[in-house]
Amino acid sequence: MTDQAPAPTFTRRETEFEAMVRVRRDRPPAETVAALVAEGHPPAQAEAAVRKVFEGQVAERRKQGGMFMLVGAICFIAGVGLSLWMTLGSSNTSVFTWGIVLFGIIQFGYGAVQFLDARPQAPAPTKDV
Repeated sequence: MTDQAPAPTFTRRETEFEAMVRVRRDRPPAETVAALVAEGHPPAQAEAAVRKVFEGQVAERRKQGGMFMLVGAICFIAGVGLSLWMTLGSSNTSVFTWGIVLFGIIQFGYGAVQFLDARPQAPAPTKDV
């Protein structure tokens, strides 16, 4: 008769939650998978959970980048349009709304970098031991 405790069983949802917590602590995917497997989570389930968390983060980052690009483009167009309207509207006064235009360019650039840099970091495959 052995006094060993039975191996813990984890549901897919529990594994995904543990993966999300570890990934938010800025742990790399391979390290996260290894930690989950060490706790008793099935390797395939741990890899799938980590991959799902990373893909969700990529989708969220792309969405945020797209919103930054949209706001930047609107500000840029509004600034240029306002400048043209004020310049063409008065005969001897020209005002350039450089603040809005500059903000639009910076915001659009930041969004583009965020959108294009959102690459999935898939976990390294682990071998069943």
